[in-house]
Amino acid sequence: MEWVLQKYEVDVPEEEDIKKCCHWVSDQIKQRMLRQLQGDWSENMHYGRLTARETAQLTIPANASPCLDTWRRTMLLNAAEEQLHGLCVGMERWKCRRGCRAEETSYHVAAACVEGAYTSRHDCVVHWLLKTLFCSLRAPKSCCRRLQFGRANCHEEFRCGQRQITIKAGKKILTDTPLYHNKPDVVVSLTNPDHIFVIEVAVSHLQNIRSQEKLKKTRYTVNSVIKTDGFDVRNITRDFNLVDELKLIHRCPVTFATFVVGCYGEILATEDFLHFRDVMTSLRVTAREWQILLNRTSHSVAVSTTNILLGRIERQHRV
Repeated sequence: MEWVLQKYEVDVPEEEDIKKCCHWVSDQIKQRMLRQLQGDWSENMHYGRLTARETAQLTIPANASPCLDTWRRTMLLNAAEEQLHGLCVGMERWKCRRGCRAEETSYHVAAACVEGAYTSRHDCVVHWLLKTLFCSLRAPKSCCRRLQFGRANCHEEFRCGQRQITIKAGKKILTDTPLYHNKPDVVVSLTNPDHIFVIEVAVSHLQNIRSQEKLKKTRYTVNSVIKTDGFDVRNITRDFNLVDELKLIHRCPVTFATFVVGCYGEILATEDFLHFRDVMTSLRVTAREWQILLNRTSHSVAVSTTNILLGRIERQHRV
């Protein structure tokens, strides 16, 4: 016992209750072991450093899901650590076979290449978001039946009590001023009192989640006129934007929110994510519905990412 206490540098507290004392010592040893494992993992792994830095705000609901196969979970971990054989590993380096100038790493394939499957992965997140909104706002069952899985397009109008509700997804917004970015993922319009919610969805690598949130806000709340693709938005000047245009057209408050999920199923509780949670709460989403949304989106993204990685590895073997 003394050897264990010395190894983990834990002092026994002055506690008469032996049960409380044992629990306290056990917790201290577990915390020290966890810090040691995190230190070893992050010493040479970029993803490990990101995870250790964001531990307090990071959750991965997909990892706890019984629906996620063990081999998929292992594949995602190997990809996150750039240890997925069939892609660039160690000293083996080659350029992306889709014509990109970047090296074909797991990071590039999962989050930075030109893949049509990215759209399907994104649309799955929008689908679960719409299902949650239909449930929380008491939409007719016919709305849910018309919403096909993996589809991110809809235009539904219904009543909830004294309020008229309109939910649009994947529809262009007509404005007096021509805007390049005028197709937000989800727009919820409420009456009595009037209020419009604009929600943008994205799937990004853990290291780019905050940059992706900033990019989305710049496109729809700062300047919607010019095409904005890169994460570097420091030089984007303020101009006509979709949120301000909607305020002028409908003469009511317009709230913008972003929902960005990590490409391996990570949920990072950033300031923008917490704002999105508050928006969902104002749209009558309960704590249970909120957790179900996070679980389903995390699982869908994790499965889609493994399919993207598998597709690239299989093409390499055929070549």
